[in-house]
Order: sequence, then C-alpha cells, then structure tokens
Amino acid sequence: MASQMAIFARSRTFIKTLTTTHDPFKTITTFTFLSQEPQLATESTHPSSSSTSLPPNPASGSPLYQENWRNPLPNSPLAQTLIPLGFLNQTPSSRIQALSQTQDVQSLMNVFADWMTSQRWADMKHLFEFWIRSLDRNGKPNKPDVSLYNHYLRANLMIGASAGELLDLVAQMEDYAITPNTASFNLVLKAMYQARETEAAGEVARTVSS
Repeated sequence: MASQMAIFARSRTFIKTLTTTHDPFKTITTFTFLSQEPQLATESTHPSSSSTSLPPNPASGSPLYQENWRNPLPNSPLAQTLIPLGFLNQTPSSRIQALSQTQDVQSLMNVFADWMTSQRWADMKHLFEFWIRSLDRNGKPNKPDVSLYNHYLRANLMIGASAGELLDLVAQMEDYAITPNTASFNLVLKAMYQARETEAAGEVARTVSS
C-alpha cells in the first residue's frame, strides 16, 4: 500500500511539472472565431448567358410549346409521320416487299384503292406479285379473290401490257381457284381495242356472252 501511494505521489509531482512548464491547453486551429449567423444570398442582377432556359409557358401561346424547346426544329413531314425511319431509308422495291408482308386481302384492297387515285400502277403490280408469294398470318400462301386480282389486271393494262399478256394472267387465275368475271374480260377487251385487235376482241366477247 505504501509503495502504491509513493508511485501516486510521484505521478502527481510529474503532472504538476508538466503543467507549469507548458501551456495547459493547445488550440486545435489558429483561425479566429467564425461567425455562425445566417446570411441572405444576394441575387445576381445579370443572369449568366449559359444558364438553361425554362420551357415555354403554354398559357403564353408560344409556337414552340409543342416542339423541342431546347433545340426547336421546324415542322417536317418526317416528324409527323408514324413510319419508321428505317422504312424510309429502304429502296422502293424493298419498301414494297416489306409492305406486302403485312397485308391481308382487305387491307391490300384499301392500298390499291389509294394508289389508283395517284395512278401508282407499277407499284400496284409489284406489290401484288410480292404479296402473292408471301404467307399469311397462319403460315399459308396468300390467296386473292377475284376483285383483288382484277385490280392486278388493271394495273398491268395501265402500264402497257398487251392483250395476250392479259389473257395469260386471266388463265393464271385458275391456279388460285378464281373464276374470271365480266370485269376481268372487260379489261382484256379494252387492251384488244387499244391494239385494234377487233376480230380477236369479238371472239372473246362472244365467248364471254355464251
């Protein structure tokens, strides 16, 4: 016990010596006291020119409200169409072939009705020929009806097919289990009259009427 008290006394003497020869406290930093009072931020009266502008307010009637306000572009047909850009970059033949794979009989009739008004006869011919070699949704070959095939005959007539070529096309209708009707033969007769083949036209007319 006496030895422990002696050690404790020597320790106290050593601590007193340290406190008298050195400063009892050392500041961590040499900076002066920093004020912690809140300060209001000053607003700049000259906004930076590089700051991003806000989108136009729809109530202002800005013409850019419906457009890209960061980089407004003029209205263009490509921006308003629903056709994919990849489709537009294809060649006309590839475009028609791609279109043929998405059509059934009724939708193809609608396309032909639209193209007849703009007299796209060659496109009608190519579209039908691509379509007839394609498969439908059930994986079966497309099968036209007589009305659709007559549109094909008319397209051939309008691009200058001869009466003999039209007769060959009419004969091919049997391959698709289609029976030619009066409209089919009228297209052949028209080609014959245009070629001044009146005698052959008379024979066809008699065959149809009999």
